[in-house]
Amino acid sequence: MQEAKYKYAGYWPRMWAYNTDLLVLLVIFYACSWIISQDRVLYIICLVLTILYHAFFESSSLQATPGKMILKLKVISENGGKISFGHALIRFILKILSLAIFYIGFIMIGFTKKGQALHDILIKTLVVSSESEPL
Repeated sequence: MQEAKYKYAGYWPRMWAYNTDLLVLLVIFYACSWIISQDRVLYIICLVLTILYHAFFESSSLQATPGKMILKLKVISENGGKISFGHALIRFILKILSLAIFYIGFIMIGFTKKGQALHDILIKTLVVSSESEPL
């Protein structure tokens, strides 16, 4: 069986998508800070919102966070399908590992055949152009 080929997202488009998502989340966090006065509670709520934001959007029919949508990217499983909420949740949590080893997990995007970060390899996902279909 021949493997489907996609236009894989590189490091820079993924970085810009992530930064766009951070801006969206910062606006949400700022709004939360007006409502919640306790720092610990605010921190926990912001952490939970960040995780749910990524997991919800990447497992939705959109298959992308707003930042990825703007850059026309989407997250798919290695077999080309949509990922589940649980899969997206684990993918986001695995990003901590990519960060923890001095960002090497993210730098790997530029050196892997399919443009995968460490967390993508571990959870078997791809970030591809949403305009590309399997070739």
